[in-house]
Amino acid sequence: MQSGRLIFFELARAMRVHQWPKNLLVFLPALTSQEFDEPRLFLAALKAFLAFCAIASAVYLINDLADLEHDRQHKAKRHRPFAAGTLSTRWCYVLIPILIGVTIVIGLDLGRSFLVVLLVYALLAVAYSAGLKRVMMLDVIVIAVFYGLRIVAGYEATHLEYSVWLISFTQFLFISLAFMKRDIELATLKKTREGAAGRGYVRQDRSVIGAFGIASGLISILVPSLYIDSHVVKELYRHPWVRWLACPIACYGVGRIWILANRGVVDEDPVAFVLRDPVSYVLGGCLALVALVAKFGLPAPGGG
Repeated sequence: MQSGRLIFFELARAMRVHQWPKNLLVFLPALTSQEFDEPRLFLAALKAFLAFCAIASAVYLINDLADLEHDRQHKAKRHRPFAAGTLSTRWCYVLIPILIGVTIVIGLDLGRSFLVVLLVYALLAVAYSAGLKRVMMLDVIVIAVFYGLRIVAGYEATHLEYSVWLISFTQFLFISLAFMKRDIELATLKKTREGAAGRGYVRQDRSVIGAFGIASGLISILVPSLYIDSHVVKELYRHPWVRWLACPIACYGVGRIWILANRGVVDEDPVAFVLRDPVSYVLGGCLALVALVAKFGLPAPGGG
């Protein structure tokens, strides 16, 4: 008989708790707004984070239940809790209603539009697992949309005004990371025309995928450079020119992760890599510092 500790561990694996940090993206609208010091915004974002964790785990469980026989034949997926038999599928029938219930309760509290975003995410996630992941190019766009929906959810939860600049920047960056994910998968294949399992690509596509990915990353850097000359920046920041420093920082970040991916250092989930990469946090801190100095300026020497 399984111990309680082992069951808890297997449940965490089945619900993909290790993927939850991706949902921290819902905090981005609050963090980048001009009201970042408002506690109510972060409380709403926290609720949105919990709702996204619940619906994402529910979708994972639904997909595992639907793909059980396929997963048992798969070289890597056969080690998942349900496929390996380390966890009874009966847990799905208990957890899925609970997780969906939590999602609905929080969603209704944050507003109908937020709930619609969660529904779109859930339906798209199921469709992705059912077949969209095997459609060349469309799969990459869908992956990027998954991350973009988290930011949209952050806006709907906090009721902040949308920033087309933030959405444009992050969407191109997410497309770049999605292409990187496929590039890494193809890099592991033998030097033949063998295709990636369950994907619409062959190894020979890697150079094209890399070109698309790097180009998308560079476009994401172009967005904040255009933002600097907009009337919004001139109205909101005391020293708009300081924001130019964000461009080389972002360029370093994009170039670095692509080089690391080419060396085989980045695993098959670039976003997860970024979230546990200390250098990425340093770069994020530098970008935040640039924004603060641009808005408020440097403190006067010896000033109180």
